[in-house]
Amino acid sequence: MSIVLADPNVACPLEIARFEREGTGGGPLEVGDELRVRLPGAWNGPVRVTDVTDHSFRLATLRGHMEAGEIEFRSRDAEDRELVFEIESWARSGDRLFDLLYDRLGVARELQLDMWAFFLERVAQISGGSAANGIEVYTGRCTDHPL
Repeated sequence: MSIVLADPNVACPLEIARFEREGTGGGPLEVGDELRVRLPGAWNGPVRVTDVTDHSFRLATLRGHMEAGEIEFRSRDAEDRELVFEIESWARSGDRLFDLLYDRLGVARELQLDMWAFFLERVAQISGGSAANGIEVYTGRCTDHPL
């Protein structure tokens, strides 16, 4: 986790996404840091670091992001002495256009799935291992907050 906290780009598919820190801050991510997730096209998403521990960090979307929500990256030791790295995202589309691309057409959903799968596989490599049991994806839907 310390490697990812120092530079989340070490695990990013840079042709799809890149984290850029706003301002002049350097060093590992800290609560309050603001980043812009650079994506192809007009989908650059601002986020703020809202929590950091030795084993996790959480980002919240800011105004202008294509989604509204939070994402947490965390590591833990499993009972079998293996390392588990998880990405948990709770979000909804930030506007009707992204809702169309994500929920209706599925284009953005597939791109996002590929991006985070790459991130997880890269973290496994950085840790000196591999995604031994593959990558598991769970998706739930909450319809309480429509656009």
